[in-house]
Amino acid sequence: MIAPSWHQLCTLREDVRTGRLTLDEFAADLNGVRTGESPPVYREPAMFFSRTYPTYRMKQLVRDVLLRLAGQGGKPVQQLQVAYGGGKTHTLITLLHLAEQGQGLSDHPTVREFVTFTGLPQPPRARVALLPCDKFDVKEGMEVYGPDGRTRRVRTLWGALAYQLAGDAGYTRLKGHDEDFTVPAEPLLVDLLRAPLQEGLGALVLVDEAVWYYRNLVLADPRLFGAIKDFYQVLTQAVVKVERAAMVAGLIASRVEAKDQTGIQCLGALEDIFGRIAEPVEPVTRDDVAEVLRRRLFESVPGEAERRPIVDAVMAALQRLPVRDAQRDQAAYDRMMESYPFHPDLIDVLYQKWTQYDDFQRTRGALRLLAYALRETAGKDPSPLVGPWALLSADGPTLSPALN
Repeated sequence: MIAPSWHQLCTLREDVRTGRLTLDEFAADLNGVRTGESPPVYREPAMFFSRTYPTYRMKQLVRDVLLRLAGQGGKPVQQLQVAYGGGKTHTLITLLHLAEQGQGLSDHPTVREFVTFTGLPQPPRARVALLPCDKFDVKEGMEVYGPDGRTRRVRTLWGALAYQLAGDAGYTRLKGHDEDFTVPAEPLLVDLLRAPLQEGLGALVLVDEAVWYYRNLVLADPRLFGAIKDFYQVLTQAVVKVERAAMVAGLIASRVEAKDQTGIQCLGALEDIFGRIAEPVEPVTRDDVAEVLRRRLFESVPGEAERRPIVDAVMAALQRLPVRDAQRDQAAYDRMMESYPFHPDLIDVLYQKWTQYDDFQRTRGALRLLAYALRETAGKDPSPLVGPWALLSADGPTLSPALN
């Protein structure tokens, strides 16, 4: 049997096929979802969940957060410590949409999968405070949205927390702390976290790129190293004490990404604080990558029954080649079935080997590369699996522009 090429059986998403998919659509922006500046694929919940693969670890994290927000157990504080481009911000956006609009999307298959895993009849509603630290200016702070949709410029992380959770009344209590850059005591933060309970809501705090702002602040004024550390310390303690309050913080995965000694010190301080409460969670593992890529890049892909004869044909061809037994045994067969239409070795290279380079962004990097490569080679690549051929120019044996 001659196996059909991947593009004969798989349909690319329209934005991939037409080239309308821009690079910024691969860079999830938590704050942009709130401000409306993010692309629709992140901003619109139904579209977002249609392109989201609920990995097992992501479902575990969502379960622990939603149970906590419902007052039925769960974990109060969790940390995401993953490589750049490894699904950290995507996971935070998942929590944001579930907490704010999950009840209205109960019929969406992906939302239903998340909620079913929790054992809850529906996701609990919560007021969500975003602390997108990559958007905080060291001198001017940032503009944040209050519960009524109005905005206010705040100087500090705790000012942002106060206004988002409790509006003008909450900010008034912490106004002096915000203006003077004085860390509030734990009882004040406890009161802020309890404010949404008056409206029957939980309180969810989502922190993204925590090291980013911390490092820049300390570079500007080394005396503030202790202030930020103290804030996260009292905030995590306050979250633990408040029923129906939860916090998820995104940290970076390595000291390489911390950029310099200051960044390393800031990362170490955060690891000490969050490490006492929660083990780091990596929402996307190597085994999840193929499905993540399938959902984001393809409109349709053959199911297991349809792909089996294709994989059979590929494996039969391998039996005639001088390759290692490990490349044609049952484990190799299973890997090919799970990764279709991608060659499993291509997934390994993209996810494991290329991520050793500082500028390659793991899952996000693989998405960006493959979106371009698949568009360029669809209709031309004779291979049954997406492999090295997709990274060659259609005009000859040169590297594809995708590798730029």
